[in-house]
Amino acid sequence: MTPLLRAVLVKLFADRQLGVDESLIGFVANRIERSFAGARAVVARLDAEAMRLKRPLSRVLAADVLRADEA
Repeated sequence: MTPLLRAVLVKLFADRQLGVDESLIGFVANRIERSFAGARAVVARLDAEAMRLKRPLSRVLAADVLRADEA
């Protein structure tokens, strides 16, 4: 995973006022398409699902969302 992709993810989460820890950033960065569009899409999807389910943004939620997106 590139430091640039990690930085982009951190910024995109911060733009949505979502505090996430480094483990979530690393988990997501290792599993998404390596592009700005891919990063933007996954952050939007994770934010939407966290709000819809009224759950905090976590590695478990990210795993569920990413697994559903693969299916």
